[in-house]
Amino acid sequence: MSDWQPIFVLPNIALEETIEFGPAILASSGDARVKALSKSQPSFRAFSKSFRDNFRQKIDPAFLLIHSTSGDNIRNVEPLASIRDAIAASIIPYSRALTIKRAHHSAPLFANTFEFYPWMLDKEYKYLIGSTPAFLGMHSVDAFQGQSSAVLFRTSIRQDSIDNPLLAALLTRWKSRYDSNRSTWQDRALFRSLNMALHASMLPAAGETNLYDVGRLISLWVSAFEILVHPGGNNRADRDKVCDLLDGAPSEFRKLKEKTYPIGVQKTTLRTLSSHVYASLLNQRNNFLHGNPVDMSNLKVAGAAKSLFEYAASLYRMALAAFLELKWQQPLDTSLDAKSVAIQICEEIEFLKPQRAIEEALITFIG
Repeated sequence: MSDWQPIFVLPNIALEETIEFGPAILASSGDARVKALSKSQPSFRAFSKSFRDNFRQKIDPAFLLIHSTSGDNIRNVEPLASIRDAIAASIIPYSRALTIKRAHHSAPLFANTFEFYPWMLDKEYKYLIGSTPAFLGMHSVDAFQGQSSAVLFRTSIRQDSIDNPLLAALLTRWKSRYDSNRSTWQDRALFRSLNMALHASMLPAAGETNLYDVGRLISLWVSAFEILVHPGGNNRADRDKVCDLLDGAPSEFRKLKEKTYPIGVQKTTLRTLSSHVYASLLNQRNNFLHGNPVDMSNLKVAGAAKSLFEYAASLYRMALAAFLELKWQQPLDTSLDAKSVAIQICEEIEFLKPQRAIEEALITFIG
């Protein structure tokens, strides 16, 4: 149990079950490894029990821990932040898709939930070290009073809140990117894109949110798509490369496979609904970033009582499914007994559940 070291604390998450991510875990205060740390390190116990919400109600934060055998190459900020980015990408698009379908859903909708708290114990569990681009400080644990964010309520993350097929695929690519010598341009592009998507998933602002804040986030979403398809070197990413990726995404519904939407100005090409949604985001990105006149009508979706901004995360999950070739690849073995066949069918249904939710959300774009 003592082989695990806390690296970051996340006070905005009410985590019901630990999320395993290879050499790292996102663990609740009730996890056996966190409890063992609390038992062996009194200062860590005091630190973890000092967190309150804005109304002084005690909260149990989540912790990002890494195993002591982890190499130095994954103890830097970028690999650790990429774990957080991958977990957020496996929760937020799925949650937003379910919100489009059901109007109410309890899982996290904004990436502020996954923010790292700037204070953490040092390696010797003696002092608190605070570090941001704005300050570097040290203080005693006894004086510490941790708080969750003032801009959102803490949200529970259950096992069924997680897009597990996506998370498993991202873990494989994370190992390739950071825990091996096999890293490729595509691996680097993927985690750069995930980081951009994390910031695109943040709250537009706090109490003063306006149209331009939403436009800024649409711009970040478009950037996340472009980074994902960038071919590397002196080549470039553009609309057609993104649309090619989206047109090739695995789809369960016919409406997502049909190429019936003309995209382009001088030369039009028939594309899928996913590409149509992306082209709408791209057009509005250009309006906002280039200073063109904009108003709320720019974000209205003609076929649905929704904002264009609400579809960006679901669309990004479609792009990830295409990029990662995220599709069920185990053919049904009908030679097995009925129980085994039933298990195979249930596993396929569970694997496809997030994909179907994403597609059902995107279909509402056309009413």
